Amino acid sequence: MLNLSQVFLCGLALLVSAAIASASAAPVDGDLLKLVPGGAQIVSGISDPGTSSSTGRLLVVTENNNRDYDDCLALLGVDGERAINEVIEAAASSNTGDLSDHLLLVAGHFDRLGIFKAALENGSTRAEYNGEQVLVVKPFDREKHSMNAVRWLAILKNRVLVFGVPDIVARTLDRYERNEPADAILIQRIARLHPDVNSWSIIAMPPQMLTAHLA
Repeated sequence: MLNLSQVFLCGLALLVSAAIASASAAPVDGDLLKLVPGGAQIVSGISDPGTSSSTGRLLVVTENNNRDYDDCLALLGVDGERAINEVIEAAASSNTGDLSDHLLLVAGHFDRLGIFKAALENGSTRAEYNGEQVLVVKPFDREKHSMNAVRWLAILKNRVLVFGVPDIVARTLDRYERNEPADAILIQRIARLHPDVNSWSIIAMPPQMLTAHLA
């Protein structure tokens, strides 16, 4: 993460939901946090999004994050047995612009072979990174006027889905390959949340950038 002594930090718990303890593990216990690359300026998560007791929603995400989530659900449409237990979305700046890197992490159960087969039949291609098979997903027809970049999708051991722009997905797969621990500052901030919280957002960016995006 960024040096938080030099940035504005807010929103440690932008939404505290009424999830009961038996339906939601503490955020710091999740394996997905280990995959979030350093330097993320927005990190938002929700556990057990499909349960009736989980009323929280991701409050702070970018338009690209929303697009990734919608497109991911479309790609998963062929998997009738899919299960989603936790979602984390992250955004970071790069040389292409503020918050231009976007990442979706989903924990659950997925039919990797079926999802890849359907996507390949619909125009995606296959690549490899760190020994992991990766889908190269072209922009959907409905968004061809709003984006022109490909995204990568990887499914790790049928349990963790990684989707986003290639650079941040590559860094995520590097963390997975090296079995890196979760970012210490991110863990420190999230550890302040009550164990029953199932929806949270953390913002770490310069004040000028925050002001511009809030405006």
